[in-house]
Amino acid sequence: MKLINTCIALFTLCGSLNAQVKAKPGQAFKVTTATDLNIKMTLMGQDMEVKNVSTQESDYQVKSVTGDKYVMTNTIRRVSGKLSAMGQEQQFNSDDSATRKDPQLADMIRLLDQPSEIIVEKGVVSGKSDLGDLMGSIAGTVNNDHAKYLLDIDPAKLKLGSKWMDSTGNEASKNVNEYTVVKADAQTVELLILTQSIVKGTTIQNGMELKTDLKGATTAKRSYNLLTGLLQTEECDVTISGTVDMMGMNAPVNSQGKIKTTVR
Repeated sequence: MKLINTCIALFTLCGSLNAQVKAKPGQAFKVTTATDLNIKMTLMGQDMEVKNVSTQESDYQVKSVTGDKYVMTNTIRRVSGKLSAMGQEQQFNSDDSATRKDPQLADMIRLLDQPSEIIVEKGVVSGKSDLGDLMGSIAGTVNNDHAKYLLDIDPAKLKLGSKWMDSTGNEASKNVNEYTVVKADAQTVELLILTQSIVKGTTIQNGMELKTDLKGATTAKRSYNLLTGLLQTEECDVTISGTVDMMGMNAPVNSQGKIKTTVR
């Protein structure tokens, strides 16, 4: 099962926005992220398929707003789901004492109920924390984009049919995003975001060094409430392929799935 957790911790995908901030000090909201992800990989000549069905519930609160910069906290309250691989199945629920005592899930459990500070400037998250990226790893989302929850786009762009592009990251790990406004009225705006991603680098997971060389594509549809500036829902289709080097063993990886985010 340690290998299952290692496989799932490889991936991060989705886009980010730029322009005017609608955040307000004291603003609070709850985020639920539901993931259905399949990961196929070949390790030591053996084909493996890992299925991850999981849900994360988090609390966010805006602490301060200064110009085009705001600071908020993210607190993961609950994680639950099921991992399946090679005829084995592991269920987990952070409300359950057995899950909290499972050493293989210690990295996940230690992050629960621990507020993490997130700084967003000009629509881009500056700096990352373990807490913020936990479910980004489990869900397979390249960049768990905390900036997406608050509408952060120049109102002049929020017209039906408007298109624009941006990019985040660097040459090693980069997202290129293409946005299209597919619905716009007095209360709601909907965006279609097509993202191409490159993820290269080295991370440590469960004491193991992982070297990733991945490419991904995401198609996301986001719906915003213009009265509150909050994201209402996001639905993502994600595909990822490439290689992961674990303990000197190079493993081809292919992953695809769906991620749905709901904000209230």
